[in-house]
Amino acid sequence: MVPESEVTNSIGMWLQGHGWKIESMALPAGGGLEIRRTGAKLRSGERGLIPDVIASDPQRGILVVECKPEPDLGDAAKLSELIEGPYDEHLRFLFRTDPRELTLAVGFGLPIHSANTARQLRRAVGLAFGVGADRSVRVEWNDVAAAIETE
Repeated sequence: MVPESEVTNSIGMWLQGHGWKIESMALPAGGGLEIRRTGAKLRSGERGLIPDVIASDPQRGILVVECKPEPDLGDAAKLSELIEGPYDEHLRFLFRTDPRELTLAVGFGLPIHSANTARQLRRAVGLAFGVGADRSVRVEWNDVAAAIETE
């Protein structure tokens, strides 16, 4: 299994190598850009959403990636929340874009041990970054993947 920190770092380096600017990277130990719900008043100990990688490109827009050592359906649900409305005001302030224009992706270590989980993730989030034990990155799943790889 590839540790989450290696998945996150590998994807960040891969994106930089393909012309993306890393806006924020949150490693498992903490840090990163916190996105709060519109009007939220967080109590002590509460946090907003902190994506693992946020990257931008003038032509391709904003990319938000959640990473785990293995594919995780909870990450897909967390990403879906970003474009369902509760974070709109903060996202518009941070990125000057409509949240529905964000590209959402999951990142995980390879190999995938559950074909069922992979199928469910593919339906929930159209873009995936797979990271091998050698830190190589594979981009998969849809037309967005082809655009991210070739530009």
